[in-house]
Amino acid sequence: MKNSLLKLGLPLLVLLTSLLAVGASGLFKPPKTDERLFSQQVNLALRQTADRLLDLAGDTTRAIPPVEKMSEGEYMLRIESQFSYDSLPRFLEAALAQHGIREKYHVAVLDCLENLLMLGYSQESVEEGKVPCSGRQPIGDCYNLSISFPNRTAKASSFGWAWWALANLAAFGLLSFFVYKKLKNKQLGEVKPAPLVVENDALLRFGGAIFDPANLYVQVGETRQSLTFREAKLLQFFAERPNQVLERDAILAAVWEDEGIIVGRSLDVFVSRLRKILQKDPSLKLANVHGVGYRLEVG
Repeated sequence: MKNSLLKLGLPLLVLLTSLLAVGASGLFKPPKTDERLFSQQVNLALRQTADRLLDLAGDTTRAIPPVEKMSEGEYMLRIESQFSYDSLPRFLEAALAQHGIREKYHVAVLDCLENLLMLGYSQESVEEGKVPCSGRQPIGDCYNLSISFPNRTAKASSFGWAWWALANLAAFGLLSFFVYKKLKNKQLGEVKPAPLVVENDALLRFGGAIFDPANLYVQVGETRQSLTFREAKLLQFFAERPNQVLERDAILAAVWEDEGIIVGRSLDVFVSRLRKILQKDPSLKLANVHGVGYRLEVG
């Protein structure tokens, strides 16, 4: 009986953890069809807004690039022209309503080069008629128009963390049972095979940086920085190819191949984030190769 319980312990642990993981990843997320439809509606609304802004500025020929999905509930559109910031809230609100989007949202206008916030407002400020920064003239001729829907971001995050915690709690309970049975059998004098030793040599070292792709962090000097899954995947691609010129298409195919949308300029945004993290090490430089892509220079 005791041996039977011991044999069942580990498979049951794996089974329950897998089921909980499936629940966390799919059962409590909005259906993919709903997400796809919502993304299409946002795409159309942003492009319609950009079209009206360019028309107002007297630009009727410039092509409007694809809308980029930066993360869950966050979208961005590049506008390579000056436009009327005062007209943006009115045009965008009308476009969202026309395409059936009634959720709360935040808007940010960022410069293309460093993706720094220049202007911004929320839906609440539009409803109250108090849009901040009204009357200000934009500087430059290239902007990233970003819109995020906090309710969608919060839902995805809360469900994910709740089920992750539940899965870990259940796994810990079963693992405790398994360890207890193993120790008890050992005390009774049963002969057990030697434990399997797994060596983990997954750390990547380049320059003065230590990168752990499995645990999503990089340490530069004395500073340890947590990374998102996509940041870690992009950094690993660079770290495994130091001092090589990497074409944009090759990077996009390797890092974003599992996504079904156009990512476009989101690569530049992620590179900018990694560049700020690595700049603490003078032997490292994430350089832009004009017209080609990027190169991680390791001194």
